[in-house]
Amino acid sequence: MMNMYYKWKGKNALRGNWQTAMVVAFFSGIFLVLTQVYQNRFMPVAIELIDGMYYWRFPQISQGVWIGFAVLQLCSVLLTPVLSVSCNHYFVRRVEGEELGTKGLFSRMNLMGKSLWLYVMMYVKIFLWTILLVVPGLIAAIRYSMAPYLLAEHPEMTAKEALEESKRIMKNRKGQYFLLLLSFIGWSLASNLLQLSLMSISGIAAIVAGLFVNCWVSAYVNASVAVFYKTVSEDGGEEKARQDWERIMQNMQNGVNFPGNPWNGPDDDDSGDHFVIQHAHNTSDSGADRENLS
Repeated sequence: MMNMYYKWKGKNALRGNWQTAMVVAFFSGIFLVLTQVYQNRFMPVAIELIDGMYYWRFPQISQGVWIGFAVLQLCSVLLTPVLSVSCNHYFVRRVEGEELGTKGLFSRMNLMGKSLWLYVMMYVKIFLWTILLVVPGLIAAIRYSMAPYLLAEHPEMTAKEALEESKRIMKNRKGQYFLLLLSFIGWSLASNLLQLSLMSISGIAAIVAGLFVNCWVSAYVNASVAVFYKTVSEDGGEEKARQDWERIMQNMQNGVNFPGNPWNGPDDDDSGDHFVIQHAHNTSDSGADRENLS
């Protein structure tokens, strides 16, 4: 039930800001995309069937191609962590009602070294758990998933402190977070089906459409996870979220659309009651008008 709340609040936070959010989400991983495109274009690897055996066939690669690949890999390793932390910062601020714009993508560039060290520690811990079995590795990945958000919102933290705090706040919440991410699998399948359906018409159209849907889903996921982070990281956040969701559902049943801060919702300063009262007042005025007309 609460996963519906995280997704609703995330989508509501992006209202009127989808374009910027999609740009930030896309460019936070731009070096990973460029590296993959470069590798597929200049360093293709094929599999050949010879005498009933499959063999890897590596093309002849020039020194210049290797240098270009090394530069992209270096940029990816050095810049992707800090861009990801900055992306997290953007979405948390967006959920709180503040719009940083595209400059939010660079809002935590001063944490480049700390972000890199955080992701190194995360990958090492996850890898060591994965050596045992896949499931422990998955659990470890979820356990430390809030560390980049914590570093984005608390730059004074060390990488180790962010990991420890993520471990603490994710205790007994890993299953809920996994189900939240799993709930977006339908959108990923829809994106793949869209690309396959358009491939017969136009390859370019299929790529553009798939890229657009993936950026939209990425923004949606980031905003929903930011709401999840806000909920689990604050004292009493889950109780507040439950109360907020109950009032949202009640307002929806009453046909009331409320504005306000996407995170705080209609319950701050009794604004939810205000909208319900205003709705009832408008209804009574409409009834009085009908009586006057009759």
